[in-house]
Amino acid sequence: MSSSPAKKRILIMDDEPEIRSLFTDLLQAEDRHFIEAEDGVDGLTKIKEATFDLIISDLNMPKMAGLEFLETIRNQGNLTPVLIVTGFTDVAKIKKAWDLGAFDFVDKPFDVEQMHSLVRNALEFGKQQIESWNQLRQAKRRGAE
Repeated sequence: MSSSPAKKRILIMDDEPEIRSLFTDLLQAEDRHFIEAEDGVDGLTKIKEATFDLIISDLNMPKMAGLEFLETIRNQGNLTPVLIVTGFTDVAKIKKAWDLGAFDFVDKPFDVEQMHSLVRNALEFGKQQIESWNQLRQAKRRGAE
């Protein structure tokens, strides 16, 4: 008897409820579970409560914008892949997000197939990152013995 794989947990952060619902509806799959947050502050609360495989974040939100959220979680050592969604092209913000380790960017309005592809790639990247991290930890433990 084989057990089914755990659902991928995806955090959707956007100050517009309609956009959060749109992402959830468009990206729905059997192996995915979505949690919504209305801004970066709410997102930080959610990542304290659970681990996520992917975060999709709007760039511009009240209380705490996507860049500030990304910088905060990276400073906490959280390496979850983050897709940044933006309706505005701001080269300085995009460069800063790259520097902070954003996985990729999606412009609004976005192409649905491109979004599906980016989500699949980000989830696979996150899986590989976790496997690499676990191998590194095991190697360090063996070296300490």
